[in-house]
Amino acid sequence: MERAESSSTEPAKAIKPIDRKSVHQICSGQVVLSLSTAVKELVENSLDAGATNIDLKLKDYGVDLIEVSDNGCGVEEENFEGLTLKHHTSKIQEFADLTQVETFGFRGEALSSLCALSDVTISTCHALAKVGTRLVFDHNGKIIQKAPYPRPRGTTVSVQQLFSTLPVRHKEFQRNIKKLQSLIPFVQLPPSDSVCEEYGLSCSDALHNLFYKTMFAEMEIVGQFNLGFIITKLNEDLFIVDQHATDEKYNFEMLQQHTVLQGQRLIPVTERAKLISLPTSKNWTFGPQDIDELIFLLSDSPGVMCRPSRVKQMFASRACRKSVMIGTALNTSEMKKLITHMGEMDHPWNCPHGRPTMRHIANLGVISQN
Repeated sequence: MERAESSSTEPAKAIKPIDRKSVHQICSGQVVLSLSTAVKELVENSLDAGATNIDLKLKDYGVDLIEVSDNGCGVEEENFEGLTLKHHTSKIQEFADLTQVETFGFRGEALSSLCALSDVTISTCHALAKVGTRLVFDHNGKIIQKAPYPRPRGTTVSVQQLFSTLPVRHKEFQRNIKKLQSLIPFVQLPPSDSVCEEYGLSCSDALHNLFYKTMFAEMEIVGQFNLGFIITKLNEDLFIVDQHATDEKYNFEMLQQHTVLQGQRLIPVTERAKLISLPTSKNWTFGPQDIDELIFLLSDSPGVMCRPSRVKQMFASRACRKSVMIGTALNTSEMKKLITHMGEMDHPWNCPHGRPTMRHIANLGVISQN
């Protein structure tokens, strides 16, 4: 009781302003919330610059590096100083201009926030410039290095160590980064006419549809090559299929669909939960990090079937061991079964480890013409 009374009589701490550097970091953390936000802001800047080609590079899923390059108009030298300063923009000058905004960005906060949260380097070459320039910025958005840099017209923004100035956010970002990669969708498109011409592919409608799963049921089995690959034929197109990779992916998807993992009992303690033992599945053990990842996935995608990345690794390992191996001779019916399974998969194009399951070899019509 005496301790409680003494603590209640202590004078309240004085209210003081937070230093400007800390304010900038905290506010920037509300502008750039995640990897996807950072990429979105940079891509939108490229689009606003009139870019027709944008390249995105992520190193270690974005933990080490996010780099967006474009062929836009570039940045004029007189705009270098204000490029990454807070609330500096070429899009608007006053509030009334908001009614006529036709660009994605206009607040002048994105690059300033990225400087506050990471190490930013920008190389740019304006359409009227004779040579490009490489700029290195500090966390306040001020230029600390400036040097000539040969490059074509356009701009490249490199963001290293995102959230490094916010230790707690940075640690959480590193822990969850493999889950965040799913926030950026990638679509595999059929080859363009120029690609077909460069590699001697047919640009017929049949080949342009080669990425549709319905084709597998129509494929003919030509034979087996090197005891590891299945040669198939669809109309005049020849394909080579990795027998192990495709069987592995089929088994992986079947495990994903039909395996039921026994739930781990969690004992609620007020608003938290206590893990009383480590969940296991045969020789695989799951720890608190896997539980944290699952909770993140469930909160980020409510109503969607979610599994931690380690569960997928377990399924991939089991699928690999039970699949047809390289070096195994297959008869026609066995090869046909593997090809039929490809048409039944959700994602037949790559094995669980990312290796392609099939490739187009040649078009017999093009070969006969040559």
